[in-house]
Amino acid sequence: MHTKKISLNLKPSEITAKEVYLKRREFIAKAALLLGGLTVQDIFSPEAYAGQKLQFEKQERFAANEKQTPYKNAANYNNFYEFSTGKEDVAELSRSFKTRPWTRLR
Repeated sequence: MHTKKISLNLKPSEITAKEVYLKRREFIAKAALLLGGLTVQDIFSPEAYAGQKLQFEKQERFAANEKQTPYKNAANYNNFYEFSTGKEDVAELSRSFKTRPWTRLR
């Protein structure tokens, strides 16, 4: 078996220090707690919205003069790539695919 050595040409200053790398999960946890705490406090603070009326504008059915997406486009567009990488091709290629029974009992 041949192994190929890869030269990355990295400077020591471009490599994360081992101490920092080993504490990455601790850093992420503390950052999440800090950001999450600020967000929850802002959202659920009773004083934040006390006595204020809701401010909103009634929107028309299709705002900004947007056309409704044609049914064929909405019903056939998907992100499942088991049949094709073309988003528009999957519906046609999977039309005869049977999902039941998924497994056969023997």
